[in-house]
Amino acid sequence: MLVSALSIALMLAGAGTPQAQGQDSSTALPTIEVQGQRRTAYEAARAFTNEILVMPPRRGIARWRTTDAICPGVVNMQREVAQALVDRIVDRVIELGLQAGEPGCKANVIIVGTDDGAAMASSLIEARPRAYITGIAGTSLTYRALNAFRTSDAPVRWWMLTLPLDARTGELTVRIPGQEPQRRAIDGASRLRTQDINAISRVMVIVDVNRIGTVDVRQLGDYIAMVSMAQVDPESDVSSFESVLNLFDDPGGVPGMSDWDLLYLRELYSAELSALQVSRQVGAIAGGMARQDDEDQGEQ
Repeated sequence: MLVSALSIALMLAGAGTPQAQGQDSSTALPTIEVQGQRRTAYEAARAFTNEILVMPPRRGIARWRTTDAICPGVVNMQREVAQALVDRIVDRVIELGLQAGEPGCKANVIIVGTDDGAAMASSLIEARPRAYITGIAGTSLTYRALNAFRTSDAPVRWWMLTLPLDARTGELTVRIPGQEPQRRAIDGASRLRTQDINAISRVMVIVDVNRIGTVDVRQLGDYIAMVSMAQVDPESDVSSFESVLNLFDDPGGVPGMSDWDLLYLRELYSAELSALQVSRQVGAIAGGMARQDDEDQGEQ
């Protein structure tokens, strides 16, 4: 078991700020004022959604099914830290109206503590490669993404598996290698809509305790909850948004999930995602976020 590293502080070497050299008045340029146009709530929501989303090739947006219990489990951390992380994630799951697993449930959000994230990722992949690239279409990201997961130096890295399912029957809609394809009854599909859904089924999260710095358990729990309940691109840049995804860039300025994060997750789980085109699914989420944001502004 690892000793809790949630209190470990990183030693940062201070870099001096270069001083600007004085300008000669004869060469000084005139001041130019640039006026930017403020994004609408819809434009901001769409930009955020497009930035963080990452999906298996040729698949739509995935989320946990409301009938599935989300069960976080922590290994290789002190018991007190592990329980605090689980409690924080479960609180967020319940807050969003999703089901949380009962104590002793089989973990489908697996959080592993380690002092070498890259080595742990490589070890897990080598031990069970099919747990990461399953060979079933639409269930995982690409080999390139898996290599990024394996070699990343991020404090937290994650790998998500999703299942393409029939919304009516809950059966897989893609062929499993070695099995005969199943016949399906197509009722509500059209050229614009699908009766297929994409369901999150498993998330592996690796926490490199040597890299998390001064982040506390609540902050870390919120971060893991965010990347476990939504498809989040590890390479996304959301620095222009208030989001827990900026945690490791500014630990002191990001207390946890922001109102914006919660708004996104609520709309992700309430939006109609039956449109065939991903752009329309994104529009459904962004539209819901914009409407809720306008309502909140009107109440203030």
